[in-house]
Formats: sequence, C-alpha cells, structure tokens
Amino acid sequence: MGWSKVGEAAAAWASTDGDPFGISLPGTPTQGDLVVVQFCQDNMSLTNSGATTAINTSGYTNIGVSFSAHLPDWQVAYKILGASPDGSVSMIGTGHSLLNHCAIVQVWRSTVAASIQLDAVSASAATGTSGMPDPPAATVSANSLVFAAGFLDDDNAASGSSAPSGYSNFVPVEAGSNAEDSCSAFLASKIGSAGSENPGAFSGSGSDNWVAVTFSFIESGTTTASSARLLMTGCGA
Repeated sequence: MGWSKVGEAAAAWASTDGDPFGISLPGTPTQGDLVVVQFCQDNMSLTNSGATTAINTSGYTNIGVSFSAHLPDWQVAYKILGASPDGSVSMIGTGHSLLNHCAIVQVWRSTVAASIQLDAVSASAATGTSGMPDPPAATVSANSLVFAAGFLDDDNAASGSSAPSGYSNFVPVEAGSNAEDSCSAFLASKIGSAGSENPGAFSGSGSDNWVAVTFSFIESGTTTASSARLLMTGCGA
C-alpha cells in the first residue's frame, strides 16, 4: 500500500473580464490518478452571480461546496483521471475587479496500481468567526490519504501559516491585498490510521470568518472504506 504525490500547484487571480482561469495539472498525470481541487473566494461574488460550481472542467465530484454570504465561497472536489488525462482544470471568473479567487490543485497516485475511491468526509463543515480554520473529525480507514482543508475570508494569512500537527504536503495560498476583498486557502495531508481523525487547527494569523473540512481516500481493494458522505451545504444558504 502507498501513495505518491505527483505534484501540486497553487494560483490566485482576479478575473476582471469574467473569463475562466486555467490551472495546469502539476507533474505528469496519468490514467487512474487522483486530482483534488480546492477553491476559495471572497464571499458574495458567486452568491450574487448564481453560480453553483467554481470548476468548469467536467468529471469532478464535489466533496463540499457552499456559496453563501458572510463566509468565504468555497469548494473542494476530486476527479479520477481517465484514459485521456486532463492537462488542466478550468476555474470560474466572476468579472469583478475587486473580487479575488485562489485555488490549490494536487495530483496523487496509488503506488500499488489500485483504483482510488473516496473513503470518508467529515459529517459537516466546521466554521468560525476568528482565528485559523480548524478541520473537524472524520472516521477514516487504515492507510487512507487524509486531507485537511481550510478556507478563510477577508484575510491574507498564507504567509507564516503552517499545517496541523502531524500533517505534511502543506500548501497555503492567498489572493487580494486588503481586508475587504481577500481570501486564503490551506491544504495538508497525512496517512491515516483506522478510526476518528481530528486534524486540529492550521496555524497562522487568520482573524475572520473561516470554513474547514476533513476528507480521505483509499486504494480500493486494499482496505475497507468508511461511509463517505458528500458535504453539499448549498448555494446561498
């Protein structure tokens, strides 16, 4: 059993013309690879536009998504690449010069040539109004690839931030330059042990509204998956 990270990428953009923004998939993705995409946006932009997803590229399955006022707009989704692997993922553009987006993309591969499937998702997204994102507990399988994801509104908090204790492959990203139109996202992972996994909070200078989720994947046929539940927290809720 084992996992190999193919590559990672982070991007920040303000799509003033409304055109989609493309992010190249890192490394050399092949059939069967897992792609995880995490998106964060200063709140209200996607709420007002009526959008239901930030990902234009087909084939992605949502783990969690919410475009609602007073929290960052956020989404995390995954895709198992097919026989003709994508070279990039297309993200939404809102066409507003004061609204900023950021995203993290990671590509992972099973080192035992097993197929990959979703294992577990925290029962709900955790939220807060100050401090750093604190991902909730999820019941994961042995040898699963566990992710902790955080989303932060109106804060430039990527600099100086760090992953929850015991987590690695940490990627922080921020977009915007002031407290009214900025956002930050954080992603980290570890190999899980069977049972309840509570990552703990990211470290950093966050001081505004945040959302956090925990989720995991397994190499199918190598262990028994937990009951995975997709976090569909609604649009404009």
